[in-house]
Amino acid sequence: MKRNIFISLIGVETLSVGCYLWLQQHFMNDDRRSVVAHFMHHLVSPEWATILIIVGVLAIIAGATTSHSVQSFAIVVLGGLWFAYFISFTFLDFHFNNFKLSTLLTGFVFLTIILEARYGRRL
Repeated sequence: MKRNIFISLIGVETLSVGCYLWLQQHFMNDDRRSVVAHFMHHLVSPEWATILIIVGVLAIIAGATTSHSVQSFAIVVLGGLWFAYFISFTFLDFHFNNFKLSTLLTGFVFLTIILEARYGRRL
């Protein structure tokens, strides 16, 4: 039985970030004068944290399955989600002139997803 452990690991990371953002709701700075910065601030709302938690749990399950289509779908959803967070963290870091470790780590998670999509185990 072949399983993809990296999808499950990224699912655990997504679940952990979702739980963290759900508990710590003032993670990002907000600037109501900038429409884009204010919009990106909503990515740490409880609704988005719940979406991260759900996607994380589903990714853990997808990593445990042997279905290539389920795992491919999980990679696409995780890639889109982590790319959105990477772009928003990067934009807010440049906007506030305050570069954080979270942006770097989010970029590495996104890079891991890209590498998994390209070089991951094939069923």
